Amino acid sequence: MAAKDDELRRGYQSLKQELELTNESGIEEYLAQNAPFIDAVVRPPPKTL
Repeated sequence: MAAKDDELRRGYQSLKQELELTNESGIEEYLAQNAPFIDAVVRPPPKTL
């Protein structure tokens, strides 16, 4: 689990740095571009049959 946490941490840090460089419209743009990452992390995995 720790390796996955490190991977997520690095991915999120990279995303935040990219958004800091490209964000031109403020917090709303930041949140909109950040949401897919957050959703993917907190969304439960799909159920398998």
